[in-house]
Amino acid sequence: MTNSEEATILRVKEGVRRKSRGNVSSLICYPDINAGCPMADMVAAERLRRRKEEIPTATVVCYIDSSAEVKSESDVCCTSANVVKVIESLDTREILFVPDQYLGHYISAKTDKKMVLWPGFCPTHIKIHPHIKILVIGGEV
Repeated sequence: MTNSEEATILRVKEGVRRKSRGNVSSLICYPDINAGCPMADMVAAERLRRRKEEIPTATVVCYIDSSAEVKSESDVCCTSANVVKVIESLDTREILFVPDQYLGHYISAKTDKKMVLWPGFCPTHIKIHPHIKILVIGGEV
């Protein structure tokens, strides 16, 4: 993490502390500066460059949780909320989607584009099964 990114996190943390107005019941979580995303780590820019050479006509679409270096090798970046609209808006038949093969599989069921899926996945989300109810503050999902 760069000094700039660390400073941004610390500014956000300070803003949360101030908004709590010293309320002792407020919980302030300090981020782990060294934390990462295992799914994002499943695609390296060099490997992506080599894969692009193998399928040069494909448009590379990456999920927002990808590294900045992978994003720089991609044609477009998307979120899970806009991914289908983004894919449908592209004037290309073949899509190389990185890094989440499961989100890519979902997209392939929603579009007629040829999806080439990177073999990455979220280790946390893969453990969630449809029969599990997730409790959140304020109710169930």
